[in-house]
Amino acid sequence: MKIDLSISAGTDVIAHELFHEIDETYGLTDNGMLKDSIQADYQKLQEDAKMYGITIHEMLYLQYPEVFKKMEMMVKEEYRGISDILHGMSDGEIYMGYSHKSEYWKKRRRLEKESWAQYGRMYYMNGDALEVARQIFPRTSEEIEQRIRRMMK
Repeated sequence: MKIDLSISAGTDVIAHELFHEIDETYGLTDNGMLKDSIQADYQKLQEDAKMYGITIHEMLYLQYPEVFKKMEMMVKEEYRGISDILHGMSDGEIYMGYSHKSEYWKKRRRLEKESWAQYGRMYYMNGDALEVARQIFPRTSEEIEQRIRRMMK
């Protein structure tokens, strides 16, 4: 696998791409890892938003105001992984500032691969985004953390 990075690529981008490389090398998501967890987390988000009578985007804006830029419904850059995962989960419907083109998500296992790599970014940054991701995506977070612990043994 060849990774091309611009000279301005930050260390978080490098961490993200390294997690793609780990996935490619070990075939972590090839067996469907994360698919059920991602679907369960998205279904729970849909149910919670429906209960409140608002969209998932609006619900997250109300629950996690620190994640968003002032007076905007777009996330701060450090939360871009969460935005990207939500965009993929929703087949491009939820846009919070960071995403891929909608056709990107139609490729096999793309959501699982991108979710894995976005967690790599959040682990490397070791900031609030990882904790927020654990709250928004509890099953996905647990599955990824279990996989990382097993790989470290």
